[in-house]
Amino acid sequence: MEDERIEQAAPVEQAAPVEETAPPAEPEAPAAAAAEQSAASLAGLAKALGRLAPDRDTAFEALRRREADRVFREDLAAIRAAWPDETAASIRELGPQFAAICAAGVEPLAAYEALRAQRQRRAAPSTGKVAAGGGDGTYFSRDEVARMSREEIHRNFDSIRRSMRRW
Repeated sequence: MEDERIEQAAPVEQAAPVEETAPPAEPEAPAAAAAEQSAASLAGLAKALGRLAPDRDTAFEALRRREADRVFREDLAAIRAAWPDETAASIRELGPQFAAICAAGVEPLAAYEALRAQRQRRAAPSTGKVAAGGGDGTYFSRDEVARMSREEIHRNFDSIRRSMRRW
């Protein structure tokens, strides 16, 4: 009987099956905060490295300059040992040709020897020994002869001819 009553009772609507839903998604606060912190940290690091780069470059340049100066001092000492009459106080006084020859891979002593030979070839030839007085050893420059009168030229003709060989 009871079963009949249950059947006669108002039909019960069946409820829709309940889906299991996850609780509303909360932002992953720890992961997001860590990512933001990491990005900020990297930005700060990049900024710091940007400030350090000029210091690093400056330090590198100072080290390079110091090494070059040491090499230049050693080269000049070797040159002075081979040619004691050299008066240059630094390698830079030897000129840009010396630096260019060395930059091409030539040893400093060989470069200096080449420059020295070139300078000697370019040097004006000596006019010889000039003696004072009016004898056979008298030398007259081109300008002196140009300022002489005809009479002076005639009187010093032999000395002028010898002097002309040295003009």
